[in-house]
Amino acid sequence: MIRVGHLIIDANIGDGLKDVLYRLAAPTPERPRDMRYELRLVVPEVLRPVILHHAHEDFQSGHQCITRTYERLRSEFFWIGMFQDVEIFECTDCASAKGRPPHPGPSPGNIEPTGPFEVVSMDFITHLPKSERGNTFLLLFQDMFTGYVMCKPMSSTTGQDCAEAYEEVVFRNYGASSEIRHNRDPRFMSRVFRRFNETMGIQQKATLAYRPQANGQQVRSGQTIIHSIRAYVEEPDQTGWDDHAEKLMHAMHTSFDATRLDTPFYLLHGFDCRSTIAAMFGPKPTDVTERTAYEWRRKLQRDYSYTHACAEELQKKAKRIRSAVQTQKWKILSEHPKSGFEVGDSVWLYIPKVLPGLSRKSAHLWHGPFRIEQGTGYRVEPWVHISRLKPRALFPKRPSLRIEVSEEDDFDAALLPEDSWGPDSVYQEYEVEVIVDLRWTKRTRNAKRIRAYLIKWKGYDELQ
Repeated sequence: MIRVGHLIIDANIGDGLKDVLYRLAAPTPERPRDMRYELRLVVPEVLRPVILHHAHEDFQSGHQCITRTYERLRSEFFWIGMFQDVEIFECTDCASAKGRPPHPGPSPGNIEPTGPFEVVSMDFITHLPKSERGNTFLLLFQDMFTGYVMCKPMSSTTGQDCAEAYEEVVFRNYGASSEIRHNRDPRFMSRVFRRFNETMGIQQKATLAYRPQANGQQVRSGQTIIHSIRAYVEEPDQTGWDDHAEKLMHAMHTSFDATRLDTPFYLLHGFDCRSTIAAMFGPKPTDVTERTAYEWRRKLQRDYSYTHACAEELQKKAKRIRSAVQTQKWKILSEHPKSGFEVGDSVWLYIPKVLPGLSRKSAHLWHGPFRIEQGTGYRVEPWVHISRLKPRALFPKRPSLRIEVSEEDDFDAALLPEDSWGPDSVYQEYEVEVIVDLRWTKRTRNAKRIRAYLIKWKGYDELQ
Protein backbone atom coordinates (compact mmCIF):
# COMPACT_ATOMS: atom_id res chain seq x y z
CA MET A 1 0.00 0.00 0.00
CA ILE A 2 1.43 3.38 -1.07
CA ARG A 3 0.18 6.70 0.30
CA VAL A 4 0.38 9.70 -2.04
CA GLY A 5 -0.96 12.87 -0.39
CA HIS A 6 -4.57 12.07 0.41
CA LEU A 7 -4.66 9.01 -1.89
CA ILE A 8 -4.07 5.35 -1.11
CA ILE A 9 -3.24 2.94 -3.91
CA ASP A 10 -3.39 -0.86 -4.15
CA ALA A 11 -5.97 -1.53 -1.42
CA ASN A 12 -7.81 -4.84 -1.12
CA ILE A 13 -11.56 -4.42 -0.61
CA GLY A 14 -12.82 -7.93 -1.35
CA ASP A 15 -12.02 -11.32 -2.73
CA GLY A 16 -10.07 -10.99 -5.95
CA LEU A 17 -10.32 -7.17 -6.10
CA LYS A 18 -6.99 -5.32 -6.17
CA ASP A 19 -5.49 -2.06 -7.39
CA VAL A 20 -8.46 -0.03 -6.19
CA LEU A 21 -7.86 3.67 -5.59
CA TYR A 22 -9.00 5.27 -2.33
CA ARG A 23 -8.87 8.82 -1.04
CA LEU A 24 -8.00 9.44 2.59
CA ALA A 25 -10.52 12.10 3.65
CA ALA A 26 -9.19 14.53 6.24
CA PRO A 27 -11.27 15.48 9.33
CA THR A 28 -13.78 18.31 8.91
CA PRO A 29 -14.12 20.39 12.11
CA GLU A 30 -17.50 21.90 11.23
CA ARG A 31 -19.16 18.49 10.86
CA PRO A 32 -19.85 16.51 14.06
CA ARG A 33 -19.06 13.09 12.59
CA ASP A 34 -16.13 13.90 10.29
CA MET A 35 -13.58 14.05 13.11
CA ARG A 36 -11.41 11.18 11.87
CA TYR A 37 -9.73 10.04 8.68
CA GLU A 38 -11.94 7.97 6.37
CA LEU A 39 -11.36 6.03 3.16
CA ARG A 40 -13.54 6.89 0.17
CA LEU A 41 -13.52 4.97 -3.09
CA VAL A 42 -12.34 6.98 -6.11
CA VAL A 43 -14.83 6.44 -8.93
CA PRO A 44 -13.56 6.44 -12.55
CA GLU A 45 -15.29 8.66 -15.07
CA VAL A 46 -17.05 5.82 -16.89
CA LEU A 47 -18.80 4.67 -13.68
CA ARG A 48 -19.88 8.08 -12.42
CA PRO A 49 -23.27 8.10 -14.23
CA VAL A 50 -24.08 4.71 -12.66
CA ILE A 51 -23.15 5.91 -9.18
CA LEU A 52 -25.12 9.14 -9.69
CA HIS A 53 -28.15 7.12 -10.77
CA HIS A 54 -27.89 4.95 -7.65
CA ALA A 55 -27.46 7.94 -5.33
CA HIS A 56 -30.45 9.82 -6.74
CA GLU A 57 -32.96 7.71 -8.70
CA ASP A 58 -32.78 4.35 -6.94
CA PHE A 59 -35.42 3.45 -4.34
CA GLN A 60 -32.70 3.57 -1.68
CA SER A 61 -32.16 7.25 -2.51
CA GLY A 62 -35.67 8.48 -3.26
CA HIS A 63 -35.05 11.35 -5.72
CA GLN A 64 -33.75 13.65 -2.97
CA CYS A 65 -32.34 17.16 -3.39
CA ILE A 66 -28.81 18.23 -4.38
CA THR A 67 -27.48 18.39 -0.81
CA ARG A 68 -28.84 15.00 0.19
CA THR A 69 -27.64 13.34 -3.00
CA TYR A 70 -24.18 14.84 -2.55
CA GLU A 71 -23.97 13.80 1.10
CA ARG A 72 -24.97 10.27 0.16
CA LEU A 73 -22.15 10.17 -2.40
CA ARG A 74 -19.41 11.82 -0.34
CA SER A 75 -19.85 9.36 2.52
CA GLU A 76 -18.70 6.48 0.28
CA PHE A 77 -17.08 7.83 -2.90
CA PHE A 78 -14.86 10.59 -4.24
CA TRP A 79 -14.00 12.21 -7.54
CA ILE A 80 -12.93 15.69 -8.51
CA GLY A 81 -15.92 17.94 -9.19
CA MET A 82 -18.45 15.65 -7.48
CA PHE A 83 -20.67 18.47 -6.19
CA GLN A 84 -20.72 20.17 -9.61
CA ASP A 85 -21.74 16.88 -11.24
CA VAL A 86 -24.55 16.45 -8.71
CA GLU A 87 -25.64 20.06 -9.15
CA ILE A 88 -25.91 19.84 -12.95
CA PHE A 89 -27.33 16.30 -12.93
CA GLU A 90 -30.61 16.49 -14.88
CA CYS A 91 -33.52 14.42 -13.60
CA THR A 92 -36.70 14.76 -15.65
CA ASP A 93 -38.81 13.08 -12.96
CA CYS A 94 -37.73 15.60 -10.32
CA ALA A 95 -38.21 18.55 -12.66
CA SER A 96 -41.75 17.53 -13.60
CA ALA A 97 -42.93 16.06 -10.28
CA LYS A 98 -41.52 18.26 -7.53
CA GLY A 99 -42.29 21.71 -6.27
CA ARG A 100 -44.83 24.35 -7.07
CA PRO A 101 -44.69 28.14 -7.56
CA PRO A 102 -43.42 29.68 -4.31
CA HIS A 103 -45.94 31.09 -1.86
CA PRO A 104 -44.07 32.82 0.95
CA GLY A 105 -45.47 32.60 4.45
CA PRO A 106 -43.93 33.12 7.89
CA SER A 107 -43.74 30.17 10.27
CA PRO A 108 -44.06 30.38 14.06
CA GLY A 109 -41.79 27.33 14.44
CA ASN A 110 -42.26 23.91 16.02
CA ILE A 111 -42.07 22.44 19.49
CA GLU A 112 -38.43 21.74 20.41
CA PRO A 113 -38.01 18.31 22.08
CA THR A 114 -34.95 17.25 24.08
CA GLY A 115 -34.77 13.55 23.16
CA PRO A 116 -35.83 10.95 20.57
CA PHE A 117 -39.56 10.19 20.45
CA GLU A 118 -40.33 12.68 23.17
CA VAL A 119 -42.61 14.52 20.75
CA VAL A 120 -44.18 12.73 17.77
CA SER A 121 -46.05 14.67 15.09
CA MET A 122 -48.70 13.06 12.91
CA ASP A 123 -50.71 14.10 9.89
CA PHE A 124 -52.87 12.62 7.13
CA ILE A 125 -52.19 12.78 3.39
CA THR A 126 -55.64 12.55 1.85
CA HIS A 127 -57.29 12.47 -1.60
CA LEU A 128 -55.06 9.66 -2.84
CA PRO A 129 -56.29 7.20 -5.49
CA LYS A 130 -57.51 3.82 -4.31
CA SER A 131 -54.61 1.39 -4.35
CA GLU A 132 -54.66 -2.32 -5.09
CA ARG A 133 -54.80 -2.97 -1.33
CA GLY A 134 -57.77 -0.61 -0.97
CA ASN A 135 -55.86 2.23 0.72
CA THR A 136 -56.80 5.85 0.08
CA PHE A 137 -55.03 7.60 2.99
CA LEU A 138 -51.43 7.82 4.22
CA LEU A 139 -50.88 8.49 7.93
CA LEU A 140 -47.43 9.92 8.71
CA PHE A 141 -45.58 9.89 12.04
CA GLN A 142 -42.35 11.81 12.64
CA ASP A 143 -40.00 12.07 15.58
CA MET A 144 -39.48 15.82 15.93
CA PHE A 145 -36.04 15.37 17.53
CA THR A 146 -34.28 13.18 14.94
CA GLY A 147 -36.62 13.71 11.96
CA TYR A 148 -37.30 9.95 11.71
CA VAL A 149 -40.42 9.42 9.56
CA MET A 150 -42.83 6.46 9.61
CA CYS A 151 -45.94 5.85 7.52
CA LYS A 152 -49.08 3.72 7.57
CA PRO A 153 -51.29 3.38 4.44
CA MET A 154 -54.93 3.17 5.54
CA SER A 155 -58.36 2.60 4.06
CA SER A 156 -60.33 3.81 7.10
CA THR A 157 -59.51 6.87 9.22
CA THR A 158 -61.69 6.70 12.30
CA GLY A 159 -60.36 7.57 15.74
CA GLN A 160 -60.00 3.85 16.53
CA ASP A 161 -57.96 3.31 13.35
CA CYS A 162 -55.63 6.22 14.24
CA ALA A 163 -55.05 4.80 17.72
CA GLU A 164 -54.29 1.33 16.33
CA ALA A 165 -51.90 2.80 13.74
CA TYR A 166 -49.97 4.68 16.46
CA GLU A 167 -49.75 1.53 18.57
CA GLU A 168 -48.50 -0.52 15.59
CA VAL A 169 -46.05 1.93 14.03
CA VAL A 170 -44.69 3.94 16.99
CA PHE A 171 -45.37 2.22 20.30
CA ARG A 172 -44.34 -1.33 19.31
CA ASN A 173 -40.97 -0.14 18.01
CA TYR A 174 -40.01 2.89 20.10
CA GLY A 175 -42.36 3.06 23.08
CA ALA A 176 -44.82 5.74 24.08
CA SER A 177 -44.05 9.40 23.43
CA SER A 178 -44.66 12.23 25.89
CA GLU A 179 -46.55 14.45 23.45
CA ILE A 180 -48.34 14.12 20.13
CA ARG A 181 -48.47 17.11 17.78
CA HIS A 182 -51.25 17.22 15.19
CA ASN A 183 -53.75 19.51 13.54
CA ARG A 184 -57.42 19.82 14.41
CA ASP A 185 -58.54 16.95 12.24
CA PRO A 186 -61.79 15.49 13.66
CA ARG A 187 -60.18 12.04 13.64
CA PHE A 188 -57.41 13.25 15.97
CA MET A 189 -59.82 15.21 18.17
CA SER A 190 -62.27 12.31 18.57
CA ARG A 191 -63.19 10.89 21.96
CA VAL A 192 -61.72 7.46 21.12
CA PHE A 193 -58.30 8.88 20.25
CA ARG A 194 -58.31 11.07 23.36
CA ARG A 195 -59.12 8.09 25.56
CA PHE A 196 -56.28 6.14 23.94
CA ASN A 197 -53.81 8.95 24.69
CA GLU A 198 -55.02 9.15 28.29
CA THR A 199 -54.47 5.41 28.66
CA MET A 200 -50.94 5.67 27.23
CA GLY A 201 -50.16 8.77 29.29
CA ILE A 202 -49.64 10.95 26.20
CA GLN A 203 -50.40 14.67 26.08
CA GLN A 204 -52.13 15.93 22.93
CA LYS A 205 -51.11 19.30 21.51
CA ALA A 206 -53.23 20.37 18.57
CA THR A 207 -52.29 23.31 16.36
CA LEU A 208 -54.47 26.35 15.88
CA ALA A 209 -57.10 26.20 13.17
CA TYR A 210 -55.84 27.06 9.65
CA ARG A 211 -52.22 27.27 10.87
CA PRO A 212 -50.27 24.46 9.19
CA GLN A 213 -47.05 26.40 9.92
CA ALA A 214 -47.39 25.40 13.58
CA ASN A 215 -46.63 21.81 12.51
CA GLY A 216 -44.46 22.78 9.58
CA GLN A 217 -41.89 20.00 9.97
CA GLN A 218 -44.57 17.36 9.48
CA VAL A 219 -46.11 19.23 6.53
CA ARG A 220 -42.73 19.52 4.80
CA SER A 221 -42.03 15.82 5.33
CA GLY A 222 -45.38 14.99 3.75
CA GLN A 223 -44.54 17.13 0.73
CA THR A 224 -41.14 15.41 0.37
CA ILE A 225 -42.75 11.96 0.47
CA ILE A 226 -45.41 12.91 -2.09
CA HIS A 227 -42.77 14.35 -4.43
CA SER A 228 -40.76 11.12 -4.18
CA ILE A 229 -43.85 8.95 -4.77
CA ARG A 230 -44.63 10.89 -7.95
CA ALA A 231 -41.23 10.04 -9.38
CA TYR A 232 -41.85 6.29 -9.03
CA VAL A 233 -45.56 5.96 -9.85
CA GLU A 234 -45.75 4.33 -13.28
CA GLU A 235 -49.27 2.83 -13.26
CA PRO A 236 -51.81 4.86 -15.29
CA ASP A 237 -54.33 4.58 -12.46
CA GLN A 238 -51.71 5.31 -9.73
CA THR A 239 -52.66 2.19 -7.75
CA GLY A 240 -49.17 1.37 -6.49
CA TRP A 241 -48.54 4.48 -4.41
CA ASP A 242 -48.82 2.71 -1.02
CA ASP A 243 -46.07 0.20 -1.88
CA HIS A 244 -43.82 3.03 -3.05
CA ALA A 245 -44.49 5.01 0.13
CA GLU A 246 -43.41 2.14 2.39
CA LYS A 247 -40.26 1.49 0.34
CA LEU A 248 -39.30 5.16 0.33
CA MET A 249 -39.12 5.27 4.13
CA HIS A 250 -35.62 3.80 3.85
CA ALA A 251 -34.55 6.69 1.62
CA MET A 252 -36.03 9.21 4.08
CA HIS A 253 -34.20 7.61 7.02
CA THR A 254 -30.80 7.51 5.31
CA SER A 255 -30.92 10.96 3.67
CA PHE A 256 -28.78 13.78 5.02
CA ASP A 257 -30.69 16.35 7.07
CA ALA A 258 -29.19 19.81 6.57
CA THR A 259 -30.79 21.09 9.80
CA ARG A 260 -29.48 18.30 12.03
CA LEU A 261 -26.25 17.77 10.01
CA ASP A 262 -26.76 14.00 9.82
CA THR A 263 -29.20 11.30 8.76
CA PRO A 264 -32.26 10.48 10.92
CA PHE A 265 -31.19 6.81 10.97
CA TYR A 266 -27.83 7.64 12.54
CA LEU A 267 -29.31 10.13 15.00
CA LEU A 268 -31.73 7.46 16.23
CA HIS A 269 -29.64 4.26 16.11
CA GLY A 270 -26.07 5.55 16.35
CA PHE A 271 -24.72 3.80 13.25
CA ASP A 272 -25.08 4.15 9.49
CA CYS A 273 -27.37 1.97 7.42
CA ARG A 274 -25.29 0.17 4.80
CA SER A 275 -26.44 0.47 1.18
CA THR A 276 -26.35 -2.38 -1.31
CA ILE A 277 -23.34 -0.92 -3.13
CA ALA A 278 -21.39 -0.55 0.11
CA ALA A 279 -22.25 -4.14 1.06
CA MET A 280 -21.15 -5.36 -2.38
CA PHE A 281 -17.71 -3.75 -2.05
CA GLY A 282 -17.22 -5.27 1.37
CA PRO A 283 -15.61 -3.72 4.46
CA LYS A 284 -13.13 -0.90 4.08
CA PRO A 285 -9.46 -1.36 4.97
CA THR A 286 -9.08 -0.33 8.61
CA ASP A 287 -6.65 -0.73 11.48
CA VAL A 288 -9.35 -0.60 14.17
CA THR A 289 -9.46 -3.77 16.24
CA GLU A 290 -12.72 -5.64 16.57
CA ARG A 291 -14.85 -4.65 19.53
CA THR A 292 -17.07 -6.68 21.75
CA ALA A 293 -20.76 -5.92 22.01
CA TYR A 294 -20.15 -4.09 25.30
CA GLU A 295 -17.39 -1.91 23.81
CA TRP A 296 -19.56 -1.17 20.80
CA ARG A 297 -22.37 -0.12 23.11
CA ARG A 298 -20.07 2.22 25.07
CA LYS A 299 -18.83 3.84 21.86
CA LEU A 300 -22.41 4.12 20.65
CA GLN A 301 -23.44 5.83 23.87
CA ARG A 302 -20.55 8.30 23.63
CA ASP A 303 -21.44 9.15 20.04
CA TYR A 304 -25.08 9.49 20.98
CA SER A 305 -24.28 11.84 23.86
CA TYR A 306 -22.11 13.93 21.56
CA THR A 307 -24.81 14.04 18.89
CA HIS A 308 -27.43 14.93 21.50
CA ALA A 309 -25.31 17.84 22.70
CA CYS A 310 -24.78 19.03 19.12
CA ALA A 311 -28.52 18.87 18.45
CA GLU A 312 -29.29 20.94 21.55
CA GLU A 313 -26.69 23.52 20.55
CA LEU A 314 -28.13 23.72 17.04
CA GLN A 315 -31.62 24.23 18.43
CA LYS A 316 -30.45 27.06 20.68
CA LYS A 317 -28.55 28.67 17.83
CA ALA A 318 -31.53 28.39 15.49
CA LYS A 319 -33.77 29.96 18.11
CA ARG A 320 -31.42 32.93 18.52
CA ILE A 321 -31.09 33.69 14.82
CA ARG A 322 -34.65 32.81 13.78
CA SER A 323 -35.77 36.41 13.53
CA ALA A 324 -32.71 37.41 11.51
CA VAL A 325 -33.16 34.47 9.14
CA GLN A 326 -36.84 35.33 8.67
CA THR A 327 -35.97 38.93 7.82
CA GLN A 328 -33.35 37.83 5.30
CA LYS A 329 -35.82 35.37 3.80
CA TRP A 330 -38.39 38.08 3.15
CA LYS A 331 -35.74 40.27 1.52
CA ILE A 332 -34.80 37.47 -0.85
CA LEU A 333 -38.45 36.72 -1.64
CA SER A 334 -39.15 40.38 -2.37
CA GLU A 335 -36.25 40.58 -4.82
CA HIS A 336 -36.96 37.24 -6.51
CA PRO A 337 -40.02 38.29 -8.58
CA LYS A 338 -37.99 41.15 -10.06
CA SER A 339 -35.66 38.72 -11.81
CA GLY A 340 -37.57 37.70 -14.93
CA PHE A 341 -36.90 35.33 -17.80
CA GLU A 342 -35.11 35.98 -21.06
CA VAL A 343 -36.16 35.09 -24.60
CA GLY A 344 -34.77 31.67 -25.50
CA ASP A 345 -34.78 30.28 -21.94
CA SER A 346 -35.94 26.68 -21.55
CA VAL A 347 -38.68 26.50 -18.92
CA TRP A 348 -41.27 24.19 -17.35
CA LEU A 349 -44.94 25.16 -17.28
CA TYR A 350 -46.93 24.57 -14.07
CA ILE A 351 -50.45 23.28 -14.79
CA PRO A 352 -52.15 22.17 -11.54
CA LYS A 353 -54.79 20.03 -13.27
CA VAL A 354 -55.09 16.27 -13.77
CA LEU A 355 -57.48 13.96 -15.57
CA PRO A 356 -60.76 13.13 -13.80
CA GLY A 357 -60.34 10.28 -11.36
CA LEU A 358 -56.62 10.89 -10.76
CA SER A 359 -55.00 12.62 -7.80
CA ARG A 360 -52.94 15.80 -8.00
CA LYS A 361 -50.73 14.55 -5.17
CA SER A 362 -49.25 11.77 -7.33
CA ALA A 363 -49.27 13.55 -10.70
CA HIS A 364 -46.56 15.44 -12.57
CA LEU A 365 -47.80 19.05 -12.59
CA TRP A 366 -44.82 20.62 -14.38
CA HIS A 367 -45.11 20.19 -18.15
CA GLY A 368 -42.60 20.78 -20.89
CA PRO A 369 -39.89 21.74 -21.32
CA PHE A 370 -40.82 24.80 -23.37
CA ARG A 371 -38.75 27.64 -24.78
CA ILE A 372 -39.64 31.32 -24.41
CA GLU A 373 -40.18 32.88 -27.83
CA GLN A 374 -41.54 36.30 -26.92
CA GLY A 375 -42.00 38.36 -23.79
CA THR A 376 -45.13 40.54 -23.60
CA GLY A 377 -46.50 42.99 -21.10
CA TYR A 378 -49.98 43.25 -19.65
CA ARG A 379 -52.74 42.75 -22.21
CA VAL A 380 -56.35 43.86 -21.83
CA GLU A 381 -57.49 41.33 -24.43
CA PRO A 382 -55.73 38.03 -23.57
CA TRP A 383 -54.94 35.43 -26.19
CA VAL A 384 -57.42 32.56 -25.88
CA HIS A 385 -58.31 29.43 -27.82
CA ILE A 386 -61.41 29.47 -30.01
CA SER A 387 -62.93 26.62 -27.99
CA ARG A 388 -63.29 29.03 -25.06
CA LEU A 389 -65.52 31.40 -27.05
CA LYS A 390 -69.24 31.46 -27.83
CA PRO A 391 -71.32 33.92 -29.95
CA ARG A 392 -72.90 36.91 -28.24
CA ALA A 393 -76.57 37.86 -28.93
CA LEU A 394 -76.52 41.47 -30.15
CA PHE A 395 -79.55 43.78 -29.73
CA PRO A 396 -80.98 45.66 -32.78
CA LYS A 397 -79.65 49.13 -33.34
CA ARG A 398 -81.53 51.92 -31.61
CA PRO A 399 -83.10 54.71 -33.73
CA SER A 400 -80.74 57.53 -34.42
CA LEU A 401 -83.36 60.19 -35.52
CA ARG A 402 -84.75 62.52 -32.86
CA ILE A 403 -88.54 63.25 -32.98
CA GLU A 404 -89.40 66.88 -32.38
CA VAL A 405 -92.87 67.50 -30.77
CA SER A 406 -94.35 71.00 -30.61
CA GLU A 407 -96.20 72.34 -27.57
CA GLU A 408 -99.51 72.42 -29.50
CA ASP A 409 -99.35 68.67 -30.06
CA ASP A 410 -98.54 67.92 -26.44
CA PHE A 411 -101.44 67.27 -24.05
CA ASP A 412 -102.10 65.95 -20.54
CA ALA A 413 -104.30 62.80 -20.39
CA ALA A 414 -105.53 63.68 -16.88
CA LEU A 415 -107.26 66.84 -18.18
CA LEU A 416 -109.33 65.01 -20.81
CA PRO A 417 -113.08 64.52 -20.11
CA GLU A 418 -114.34 61.08 -19.09
CA ASP A 419 -116.36 60.47 -22.28
CA SER A 420 -113.35 61.07 -24.50
CA TRP A 421 -112.14 57.51 -24.01
CA GLY A 422 -113.21 54.97 -26.63
CA PRO A 423 -114.08 51.34 -25.94
CA ASP A 424 -111.27 48.83 -25.42
CA SER A 425 -110.95 46.96 -28.69
CA VAL A 426 -107.87 44.86 -27.83
CA TYR A 427 -108.51 41.13 -28.44
CA GLN A 428 -108.75 38.82 -25.37
CA GLU A 429 -108.27 41.53 -22.72
CA TYR A 430 -110.62 41.34 -19.73
CA GLU A 431 -111.14 43.36 -16.58
CA VAL A 432 -111.67 41.72 -13.19
CA GLU A 433 -114.84 42.84 -11.44
CA VAL A 434 -114.55 40.84 -8.20
CA ILE A 435 -112.68 37.82 -6.71
CA VAL A 436 -115.42 35.48 -5.50
CA ASP A 437 -113.43 32.68 -3.83
CA LEU A 438 -109.86 31.37 -3.11
CA ARG A 439 -108.61 27.80 -2.70
CA TRP A 440 -105.25 25.97 -2.51
CA THR A 441 -104.37 23.19 -4.96
CA LYS A 442 -101.33 20.94 -5.32
CA ARG A 443 -99.45 20.06 -8.50
CA THR A 444 -98.69 16.37 -8.89
CA ARG A 445 -95.42 16.95 -10.77
CA ASN A 446 -93.55 18.65 -7.95
CA ALA A 447 -96.14 18.63 -5.10
CA LYS A 448 -96.03 22.41 -4.92
CA ARG A 449 -99.07 24.23 -3.49
CA ILE A 450 -100.56 27.00 -5.64
CA ARG A 451 -103.50 29.39 -5.20
CA ALA A 452 -106.59 29.26 -7.48
CA TYR A 453 -109.03 32.19 -7.70
CA LEU A 454 -112.73 32.18 -8.69
CA ILE A 455 -113.15 35.35 -10.82
CA LYS A 456 -116.20 37.32 -12.06
CA TRP A 457 -115.18 39.29 -15.12
CA LYS A 458 -116.61 42.68 -15.85
CA GLY A 459 -119.38 42.43 -18.47
CA TYR A 460 -119.83 38.66 -18.06
CA ASP A 461 -122.28 36.65 -15.91
CA GLU A 462 -120.34 33.35 -15.74
CA LEU A 463 -117.76 32.73 -13.04
CA GLN A 464 -114.30 31.36 -13.93
